[in-house]
Amino acid sequence: MLLIKVVPICLLLLFGCFVAPTFAQAVNFDNTNEQSVSTTSIFNISPTIEQLNRLAMHSPKLAQKQLLVSEFDQHALNPAEQYLLLLTKAKIALSEQKYNDAIALLTTVETLAAKLSKLQLQSDSFNQAYLLLSQAYAYQLNYQQAYLTKKTYLNNYFDNIEYLRAQEVEALKLKYETRRKDKENELLESKNKITQQKIEEANQANIAYQREKIVLILLSLVFIGMLIRQVIISRDLRTLAKKDNLTGLLNRSNAFKRGQALVDNFRETKQVFCVLMLDIDNFKAINDNFGHDVGDQVIKKVAQIGKDIMRSRDIFARIGGEEFVAIFPGTKLAASVSIAERFKEKLHQTSFASLGINNSITASFGLSCVTLSDADFETLLNTADQAMYRAKRNGRNQVVNYTPQINADLNKLT
Repeated sequence: MLLIKVVPICLLLLFGCFVAPTFAQAVNFDNTNEQSVSTTSIFNISPTIEQLNRLAMHSPKLAQKQLLVSEFDQHALNPAEQYLLLLTKAKIALSEQKYNDAIALLTTVETLAAKLSKLQLQSDSFNQAYLLLSQAYAYQLNYQQAYLTKKTYLNNYFDNIEYLRAQEVEALKLKYETRRKDKENELLESKNKITQQKIEEANQANIAYQREKIVLILLSLVFIGMLIRQVIISRDLRTLAKKDNLTGLLNRSNAFKRGQALVDNFRETKQVFCVLMLDIDNFKAINDNFGHDVGDQVIKKVAQIGKDIMRSRDIFARIGGEEFVAIFPGTKLAASVSIAERFKEKLHQTSFASLGINNSITASFGLSCVTLSDADFETLLNTADQAMYRAKRNGRNQVVNYTPQINADLNKLT
């Protein structure tokens, strides 16, 4: 029984191989231009569906398992993806000798073909539908239908080859045209050199003047260069005066200047803002155990985490050692607490294993919002500092908001 099914299939495949050249001559290629302008779209295909379709060709059983665990929303799939999904199921049905099921699936595929472009249908992945349908008909000994579908497959196959050949010809034409233009440019450049040489020969009598002119230009350029260099140096010095050398953040003096400006603005406009003080926990132990170079790297990494957390309008500065300050203009307490908590969590989750530190690194955060009782920015910063030390006394790695009770408790301790 197996021999009865296999022999006709082999004959059909041999027929397709010998008849292919005949179809190559018989197929009308005048429609090549129609391929480039189609009334339907070329749809993108999900990589998952493409992989599943290829897997069904080589390992139908494995593809069937993958299909069972994969969840595809039919309404979310475009016509091309639906087409390939049905094609995959047809391959599985053929491998299980369910020829009627395969033919039914492939017939449904044909209804989707009207929604796809001719160019996409002629590609190898989509054109397989006709080849599979031909095989299914052959297994059922319906050789006439097998021949007709195989013929459609071959027509599409050679149309696609002709299209790819036309694309290659266009690419060669473009390459040739580029080379021709390069030659023209070389010729034009050569003519320009000859013209320049004639001009130089005509100006030999005035060469001394030209030399003096060049010297004058060079001296002018040197002067301009020195002036530009001085401007750049001055700009860099101004920048260095504002920035912390290790982290590139604002330094203490610049942070205080901008913080004081916000305090002054609050007195006039009542626009609130909050200040966050943070200090890296157990930083002395890091320096003692791993060295100051590692400590500097930890400070830089904490600074980078802060930059990532801060918004564009926020002010973030290193004010000394392992201490940082963040200022949140126009931000009330709740939003400021949210930013501080994100900072705390991201720092706690960040790995410092590349520096040889296997334990988590944390920081203590103190938050204080401006009030009318704050005489200046330093007063406001002092309240945030008190809240930060309360966070350290409470066990570190936490955010504490300043309250008058914190100040009272601190006075009792002192």
